[in-house]
Amino acid sequence: MNRAMDGCFKTIHIPRMCDASHVLAAAFRHHGIPSEVLPETTPESVALGQELCGGRECLPCFATVGDFIHHARSRKCDRHHAALLMLGSSGPCRLGQYAVLARRLLDEHRLEEVDILSPSSIDSYKSFGPGSGRVRWLCWQGVVATDLLQQLVLGHRPYEAIAGSTDAIHAEGLRQITTAVESGGGARLVRVMGGIASRFESLAIDRTQARPRIGIVGEIYVRQNAFANQGLARQVEQAGGEVALATNMEWMYYTNLDMAQRSHRTGNWVAALQARILDLGQRFAEHRITRPVRHLLRFRRESPALELQRAAAPYLTPVVGCDTEALLTLGKAVTFAREGFSGILNVMPFSCMPGVIAAGIAPRIRADFDNIPWLDVSYDSLGGTNLRTRLEPFLHQARQFQLRTRPRPPEPLRAAETPPAGEAPAAPPAHADGEGRPGAARPGSNKAVLERKLAGRGNVDAALLDALERYRYFRDNAQKQRLETDIKKLAPYELI
Repeated sequence: MNRAMDGCFKTIHIPRMCDASHVLAAAFRHHGIPSEVLPETTPESVALGQELCGGRECLPCFATVGDFIHHARSRKCDRHHAALLMLGSSGPCRLGQYAVLARRLLDEHRLEEVDILSPSSIDSYKSFGPGSGRVRWLCWQGVVATDLLQQLVLGHRPYEAIAGSTDAIHAEGLRQITTAVESGGGARLVRVMGGIASRFESLAIDRTQARPRIGIVGEIYVRQNAFANQGLARQVEQAGGEVALATNMEWMYYTNLDMAQRSHRTGNWVAALQARILDLGQRFAEHRITRPVRHLLRFRRESPALELQRAAAPYLTPVVGCDTEALLTLGKAVTFAREGFSGILNVMPFSCMPGVIAAGIAPRIRADFDNIPWLDVSYDSLGGTNLRTRLEPFLHQARQFQLRTRPRPPEPLRAAETPPAGEAPAAPPAHADGEGRPGAARPGSNKAVLERKLAGRGNVDAALLDALERYRYFRDNAQKQRLETDIKKLAPYELI
């Protein structure tokens, strides 16, 4: 057990992954455990992490280990009263070995007095030590609030009339959420969310220019950390898109599901029931905290983990003991595609196994969703991804996909078809859409030609005439459809 949770009150240092890091520290402080968030990641700390590690680790490992050891060596850190929070996971992801590697590196560099707190996803992060259930529950409330704040920022910032106004609301909102969590959350946090909703309601925005919506999925650290992904969300916005990120809530719900399914497979019915009760409690808290801002969200609730698992099932079947983040990546990508998004960005650390799995399966998802644009972006400690160069053609494809798939408005009446003043307009013919589809015959149209050919054959049933017109339409457009299919097949090769 970690001495930080056993009465010695060591200060827990939390890597600065995203906004959720601040509420985790606030939850610890509320329960009398000193905690602070590490300084922001810098190129120097990543270089230090890469130097200390063996070189086969991923970018999140370099960043978190480098950040902490860089801080531990500074005069600001009291290493005799310091502990590092390093979350772990089950399955084949290297995240499960981060704490082991960090412990070895700390010992090698004469930092043996520093403790490591490493709760694991195998029990849905309940192993925080004494009182961990209360700590985890408060952490959950803060994670929900910061995820909602992030969704509001990403949904409004591309359309803000005054540059920087959304970021100002974000900074103030994060401060208030952190304060509310440190005070115990609950009703205080709900009131804070109501105030955040009011500020977003009064924000001046301009949505006259429709933007393609881009869903960002992939490895959680790279997806959430702006330093690691080189400010990907802002770069997409600058290129003309609107971003939606897979949330931190998604991972927490998945750990509940994984715990329940593992317990069910091993016959541990008590643990399976506990996981189910925990999941229901989280759902209730999410509903309560979301209520004040629900009308401002595109997604009114977080997709249940079981829904994501079922969405990914046609492409990836979970294997006992080998569940990976690829399942969530694929499930969320399918969800984004079903919600009408115009592109998917799959981000991953270099050599990340779940990310590579998702990238390999992506063509099958694209084929099932009208060849939706998809771009895989791999990040390493060197920072060279040619991101801007790759985003420009990707956003172009997303805009073309948006135009091709969105519903078209009805064609306005032509001048010759406008009824005289005082007369009611005639009812539009069935199926008319102005492109030669079955409807009222226009001079020179396929239907008019058919009417002339059949004029000498007596009365012709209108249904037969419509059927003949449909046949002619689809026959004449078959070549066009085949050409469009060939163009779709060539679309991936437009990316650099």
